[in-house]
Amino acid sequence: MTSGMEPNYERMLLEEIEAKNQLIEQLRASEAGLLELSKELKLKNEALEKVAITDQLTGVYNRFYFEKRAQEEIERARRYGSPVSLVIYDLDFFKKINDQWGHGFGDEVLKRMASEVMKSIRATDLFARWGGEEFVVLMPGTDQRHAVMAAEKLRQRLGRVLHPTIGRVTASFGVAEHRYGEQLENWFTRADRAMYRSKSQGRNLVSEWQDQEFLTEATELAWNPEWSCGNAVIDGGHIQLLTLANSVMAVIQRDEDLTQISEVFDQLLSHVEKHFDEEEEVLRAIGYPSAAFHERFHQHLVMKGLQMKKRLSEGHVVKADMILFLVDEIIVGHLLTEDVKFFPWLQRSGAEG
Repeated sequence: MTSGMEPNYERMLLEEIEAKNQLIEQLRASEAGLLELSKELKLKNEALEKVAITDQLTGVYNRFYFEKRAQEEIERARRYGSPVSLVIYDLDFFKKINDQWGHGFGDEVLKRMASEVMKSIRATDLFARWGGEEFVVLMPGTDQRHAVMAAEKLRQRLGRVLHPTIGRVTASFGVAEHRYGEQLENWFTRADRAMYRSKSQGRNLVSEWQDQEFLTEATELAWNPEWSCGNAVIDGGHIQLLTLANSVMAVIQRDEDLTQISEVFDQLLSHVEKHFDEEEEVLRAIGYPSAAFHERFHQHLVMKGLQMKKRLSEGHVVKADMILFLVDEIIVGHLLTEDVKFFPWLQRSGAEG
């Protein structure tokens, strides 16, 4: 009886071994498939990442990636004290190109010019399209003087390019070196203002940021009746805001000592916080749908003002930066960009009084 059972037992063992071998082969095939799938997913992710950080027309980096890398360079500069500069350029009379020859020709100009810049910059530089015909070059390890020299080489190179049908196209440049503790927004604004100086002085130029020139150009802010929203509390707050901003600019331009500047700036900040509280109360009362966002915007401005106050007390603030904050953020950014959005709601609600 025993000998009769042995063949069955051996067959069962063989079948079990065969089944295990098949399972091993399946696992190996599955592992190979997973590995192949993993490689495919990695390639797709890399392609998606490239799309996410690349300007689709010119093939250079886009604004999103520039801002990310610029923040990293700001942190590196803060940590190690190394210089980093920003170059902005804008193609001259580009609207005329689109209007006269069409957007197809305009696109070709953008691509050709971007290609020329890519051939000229260092491997450590970052080149990106900011938007439209405006481009930026981030230059780590470079002070303003050397960035101006690099921008001048770019200006000359771009001006030599001969475009089919259109001919030569020039560009206007602005350059600014990052300052310790400075936010990206302020740094970009300084380079952008320098670029617009190139535009105003005839185009096809390189201009660098100069504090003294900006301080000299800064003029008193005058209330425009068109800025009125009709609410006495809010309008009164805005008028007082301009008065205090003018007081700060006046003591800066008279080159008063930091103690006096700090006293006037403190008065401005106190009024800003009071005005923001009053404005937010009115917006909540009329059911303004963007009231929460507006409050966060206010908080952001107050925080920046307090940071500037701290830097002022430590003797680190740059006077031109204070005027930029007052004009570009408190007046233009706050009053003329954000506040005007709720004016129609005030008028519809009848809460002007």
